[in-house]
This record gives sequence, structure tokens and C-alpha cells, in this order.
Amino acid sequence: MHRAQIDLNSADEIRRPSSAIQVSRRGASRLPNGQEARALALGALWTLDQTAGGIKVANTQDASGKPLAVVVIENAQFERDDQGYSTLKPQDNEKETT
Repeated sequence: MHRAQIDLNSADEIRRPSSAIQVSRRGASRLPNGQEARALALGALWTLDQTAGGIKVANTQDASGKPLAVVVIENAQFERDDQGYSTLKPQDNEKETT
């Protein structure tokens, strides 16, 4: 299998309001640690695949050889709302995800 190289300088960052996802335990909320955040991201991608389909994943590397995990969401595009925050807009009849 051929591994395509991706130029990360051409990629954009996700911009969201300061209300990041929080995890709660015993009434206290905090930001998730790296392992928890990755589990939340995988769970969200799996759920999106189950409801809308079209999620594909691949391993590749950047131009310097750094490993990258790539997710492709078919029939969707990232856009910006009127406040400059990232949205994931479906390209069919599905409701937009903010």
C-alpha cells in the first residue's frame, strides 16, 4: 500500500469556543487527559460512522517522517461560522454539526 505524504502547513486548525469537553468524577469537572481525549474522539467518530457512514481511517506520515493518523469524513466539509469557529457541514440532507 502506498503511503501519501501530507503537508501539515496546508492544514487548518479546529477553532472552538473555550467550552472544551469536560470529564466529571465525584462532582468535579476537568479537561480530559490525552488518553481520555483520544477515546472521546474515537467514540465520536464511531458514532458518526454508525449514524451517517463514510468514516475512513489511514496511517501515513508527514514530509519529515512523523507518523500521522488520518480520518476522512466522506460527504462533509469543515467551514467557519460567523464567529470564526469550526463547523463540520454535511454535503447532503444531514443536519450540520457545530
